[in-house]
This record gives sequence, structure tokens and C-alpha cells, in this order.
Amino acid sequence: MRARHLTLAFAAAFAVGASAQVVYTPVRTAADQGITLRGWGSGTIRETDEAALEGSASIRVSSRNIFQGGIMEFATPIDLTTAFGDKNSLLQFAILLPGAATGATSGAGGGGRPGGVSGISGASPGQEQENRPGQGAATAADAPALENVRVVITTSDGKKSETFLNVAGRTSESGWIRAAVPLAAIRGFAASDKKVKSIALSGDAVASFFIGEASIVTDSTPLYAEPNVRELNLGLGEEYTFSAFGSGGSSELVFSWDFDSADGVQADAEGVAVSRRFRKPGKFTVTLTVRDAFGLKQPYSTTLVVEVNP
Repeated sequence: MRARHLTLAFAAAFAVGASAQVVYTPVRTAADQGITLRGWGSGTIRETDEAALEGSASIRVSSRNIFQGGIMEFATPIDLTTAFGDKNSLLQFAILLPGAATGATSGAGGGGRPGGVSGISGASPGQEQENRPGQGAATAADAPALENVRVVITTSDGKKSETFLNVAGRTSESGWIRAAVPLAAIRGFAASDKKVKSIALSGDAVASFFIGEASIVTDSTPLYAEPNVRELNLGLGEEYTFSAFGSGGSSELVFSWDFDSADGVQADAEGVAVSRRFRKPGKFTVTLTVRDAFGLKQPYSTTLVVEVNP
């Protein structure tokens, strides 16, 4: 995971409201939804029953780099004009990463495999990992470090816009994570007619990943953070690791720490977990602040007290 970021990663963490605008749903085939799948560069994309968020299928994308993957083309462009007018509107994907436990709920071919769909780890686009004589099966440890999924949107006026979904280190009990970006934060989208004709997907590593669903959701969930300790006694020069839990719906969160409010609150360190040594004795007020990565929500701050003994 990029050290400063954390996003709630499982479906139960953020309930998609009834007003969600569907881009892709797993309960119907892509063809029934007017979606055509085609490769991008040397990448591949196809519907598969290897894993499913719900129903019996998902879309598998195999990519070598951010310029090769798969494209979802829509027979009828998806009009996001109204959604774009709300700063709380996000483009959200349910994603199953290499080596993750399968999140299949019914009929998924990969549901019974040990380690879920770990067979895709390290595989070339469109290929399963093979076991060579004298070698064991591929494991999650062999998985490439997929950190970002690139999303390129083409609108009906021919304009392209793009964003990156941070998926580094993301986990959940089911294996499926929710990755989202505000429509307002997608580079170039504001200048388009906002009628989505296609969405291209790729990864920044040689890997395959699954798309369980995609939709436009509204998320006005406020930000919140809780540190791992509220009061702490330390010896002079003793190192301690501060950590935090954060929530904020589908927002990508950025954590910052100020270790002495007496000189003004500023960012002395960033990250979900940071280590610190206090070099002088006294009582220190530590401030933890959480922001959303795109600056669209009100930041949340809280404090804790550290007593450093000589």
C-alpha cells in the first residue's frame, strides 16, 4: 500500500444506494447490457465464471502495463451529465486482485480453488500460470505488485479522460475491494460531453484482475479517524509506532500526523502507521488529521497526549 493512503475495501463498508447509476452489473451478461468487450494493445478482456461478486460471472482483464488491457464499449453511451453536477458522485468498481480469495457467491468456477483465484498470479495476459516440472504451484507470494488500475474514458464527442485507482495492498475478507474516484477528479472529464462511450482498463504490472461490477454512486459519508492510543507514557528517545483506523465511505484517505501542537499543527509525517522518537521530555499533544485524497470532503482531526519522561 502507498504508505499514506487507506480506503475502506469491502462491500459492506459502503452501501450503494438505490439511486446508483449502473455501468456494469454481474447479474446479467455483458452482451445483454449492450457492452462489447475487446482487447487493448496486447491485453485481453473477457467475461468469465472464474469468480463473481454476485451472480455467476465477472469481467477478467489481463494487462502487461498501463497501455495494454481491455475496453468496455457501450452500445448506448452512459450520460453522466447529471451525476457530474454533484461533487459526491463517484465512479466505483468492485475489483478482485491477483492472489485474493474469491468473492464468488454462486456458480463461480474459481470458488473452490485453494487460495481463490491465485492461479492468475504472474500470468501473462490471457494465460494461466503453468507449473513446470520440479516446481510447486504458484502462490499469492508470486503475485506481481499491482498497485494501480488505469481507467481511460472515451466520451461520445471523441474526448478522452483518465484516472488511476489505487489498489496497492487493499484486502477484504471476500477478496473483492471497492475502488472509487470522484467524477470531478477524473482528469479531462469536465471538458467532455460526459456521455461515456467506452471505458478502457489496464494495470501497472503484468497481472490479471476481475471487475465484479461498476456504477456511479453518491457518497457523502463524513471522514473519521481513531488513533491506536489516546494517552501514552514513553521514555526519552524511546520509539513508538502510531497507527490509525479511518473511514469515509469510498474516499481514498490520507493520514497526517503532527507531533507537537505547541508550534502549530502541521504535517510532520504521513501514513496509516508512523514511528516516532521524542528527543526531549515533556507533555506533547499529537494531532491526527485525515483527508480525502481529492480534497472534496471536510478533513477530520483528533488528538492524543504523549508524556515523555526524562
